[in-house]
Formats: sequence, C-alpha cells, structure tokens
Amino acid sequence: MKKTYKMFLAFVLCMIGAMNVNAETETVSLDQVAYGSWDGWGADAVMTAAGTPAWAIGEPSGQPYGDSSVNAFADLSAYDKLVVEASDGTPRFMFNRDIAEGQFNADEKESHLIEYPKCQGTWAEKYFTTEAGAEEGHTIYTVDLKQMVKDKGIAHLHAIKGANWANVTIYSMVVVR
Repeated sequence: MKKTYKMFLAFVLCMIGAMNVNAETETVSLDQVAYGSWDGWGADAVMTAAGTPAWAIGEPSGQPYGDSSVNAFADLSAYDKLVVEASDGTPRFMFNRDIAEGQFNADEKESHLIEYPKCQGTWAEKYFTTEAGAEEGHTIYTVDLKQMVKDKGIAHLHAIKGANWANVTIYSMVVVR
C-alpha cells in the first residue's frame, strides 16, 4: 500500500510540475504573427498569405502597423493579450472589421468593428487598458484578446494608426500567450 501511495504521490507531483511548465507565458513580437488577406468576401473568398505589414518602430508614423483596408489582418485569436508601448500621440486600434458592417456603433449588437480610443466610454472599452510606461511620456496599451474572442469569436487586428491619422510613435508591439 505504501509503495502505491508513493507512486501516486510521485505522479501527482510530476503532473503539478507539468502544469507549471504549461502555465508559463510566451511573449511574441507582433511581426512573428501570420498576416493574411482575403481575396474577396463571402463563401468564395480565399485567404492568402500577405506577409508581414511594414513596421514603423521608434519613429513617428500615421500608421505604424497593418492595413486600414478591410481585407488584411493579423489573427490574434490564439493569444491572451496584445501589449503596445507608445508615445507622442494616441494609437488607434482597429479590430474585427468587415466589409458589410465596418462602422463602429455605440450599440454592441449593431457593431462589428472594435475601435479604440473611439470606443472610450462605450461597450468596447472593456477590451482595452492603459498604464504609464517605464519612460516618461510612454503609455502601455493592453488589449484583452481572450475576452474579445470569448465575446466575438475572433480577434483580427487590422491596423494600429495614429488617432485621426496624427502621428504616433510605437516602441514595441507584442502578443502574450
């Protein structure tokens, strides 16, 4: 009986160790995430590899990431959160846009597009948090991708632009799993 108990205890301890290994977080630069594009809409649309969108890291840009059209996106559905560090302006995040209902609406039932900071004070704000960065003037923006997938089924990032097309400087963009 003691031998069986010891073996069981060893098994449980091994499983706890395995769970701890699996609980570790993985941080990936956004440029390592597949970026695709649809060649059309509806049942006949085919997704094609679009490569990696141009980056503008550390320099002011009106659009530091992605494609503001409705066709191209990075699928972040498998990640827990997106973390972006920025200064010199406000980044404008565009998620889950589609061709038919691409507008942002104050009523969640009518809207497909999740857009920040346009959504501040409305239903979509629950996905975004901000905090001061380590350096003066820097802000950390965190997007809760898990909650977005739970609510919407997907987390497709189309673009990070400067609010109202003004310049914004992005210093890092990572996804965490």
